[in-house]
Amino acid sequence: FWLKFIQQERDYSDMTRLWPLLFIQCYGLARAGKDTILDEDFCNMYYKGSGKCDTLKSNVKFRHDTPQPVLMLGNPAHPVMFFFHGWPDTGALWANQFEHFCAPPNGKYYCVAPTWTDFHPDFPNAPKKDLFIDAQADRMKATAQAMNLKDMILIIFDWGSELGYQFLYKYPGLVKSVISFDIGSDPVDPLGSKKRATGDAMIPTLEDYQQNNIKAYRTNDASILSTVKTAMQFLIWNNHNPKFFGARTGWPYNCIVLNGTGEEMAERLAPNVPLSQWKFDSVPDFPDGRPILFLYGKCEEHLLDPCEKRKRQFFSDSWVTWVNARPGSKVVPVDNAGHWMMLQQPAFVHKQMEEWLPPPPTPSPTP
Repeated sequence: FWLKFIQQERDYSDMTRLWPLLFIQCYGLARAGKDTILDEDFCNMYYKGSGKCDTLKSNVKFRHDTPQPVLMLGNPAHPVMFFFHGWPDTGALWANQFEHFCAPPNGKYYCVAPTWTDFHPDFPNAPKKDLFIDAQADRMKATAQAMNLKDMILIIFDWGSELGYQFLYKYPGLVKSVISFDIGSDPVDPLGSKKRATGDAMIPTLEDYQQNNIKAYRTNDASILSTVKTAMQFLIWNNHNPKFFGARTGWPYNCIVLNGTGEEMAERLAPNVPLSQWKFDSVPDFPDGRPILFLYGKCEEHLLDPCEKRKRQFFSDSWVTWVNARPGSKVVPVDNAGHWMMLQQPAFVHKQMEEWLPPPPTPSPTP
């Protein structure tokens, strides 16, 4: 194939166009039979169901030839659920939602879960230009287009919510509705007070785990994250030791503080919108006609039952008020759950999603 492609090229000197295509194709083919997060993490880390996860996993497909690697399950003719995970997770996070909404024979949706750049152990380190949130949104859009995905239900969590709000702002035509877990985007109050990042001077004001992620990323020293990794293994990951977790997955936290020319997060997302006109922390505004279901856990991660009320939420009361006032939108607190409620209370979460989503249309029979 590639020899024929090269022979057909009229300008053999323009290898800058050819080599990236060659790399992507060969890299995908080299891994055509294996995806580490599906093979090793999907069931062992994340599955909470009562069925046979190996059977479920056998139906999940993956692609490495799209701009972002994806896991997928279900009938592509069904309505699309497009999932964005957060830190420190991968597309395998959504194993239980894949089973409930998309698994044969009764699945009514088509599940697609990309994994963020530098979060997938099967891929080498990405160039720095790709390690910005808006650039990640562009790659998610390119992934959706490569798969011909439209009218998507965007399901987002943690850093995936930040990414998802930016994706919605940039590409509203691809999104039908949004289901967001635990991370809001507070209204700017007072209006006009949005400020640009101030660089490394911000680092001491961040949470310890955020500071450690920045330090680990910049020094390429994963040992800095050993404490949080141990906590994740005990609380969330079923004592599993994943290959994807490391220093390089800290890059989203580094984006918080960057303030150089062409690096500041808000200015990259909307260079033509003055910060004085931003209405929300994450985006200048939200497009009309895209309802939001927002769910959040009420408990500290280590004390779910009995529940110890969370000391910190990643949103304000003003976000809750705004979502509840938005047409078709709703806020749902989740009992006996913390940040990872889709793992801790999957049955309740699924019920809330099903009740909020309109009934999916019955697809036309395959001719």
